[in-house]
Amino acid sequence: MIAQGNYWMSTPRLGVAESTGEKRTPYFYIEGTITHDGQSQPIAEQFTRTIFLYLSDQAYGWTVDKLNGLGFNGSFGAPELSQVETEGGLWVECRQET
Repeated sequence: MIAQGNYWMSTPRLGVAESTGEKRTPYFYIEGTITHDGQSQPIAEQFTRTIFLYLSDQAYGWTVDKLNGLGFNGSFGAPELSQVETEGGLWVECRQET
């Protein structure tokens, strides 16, 4: 298990999809390779992670606020994050919640 903390996700892929459950909830995803730790040191065994940001009526405002903080272009059909475009990736936080 990876330790909690901040990590660099390089060249993430972005998109919109629906959950496979009965409700078919739409979500925005950010998927990329974790390459560096919080001190910008390379990680020997890189790995892929996906962040799911749900677009249900209840979560939509929260999700859009988070995306806007990353420079979201506002297009769910062709999403871009300016932070990814200018920096080649983004910092993500790993938390284990119980």
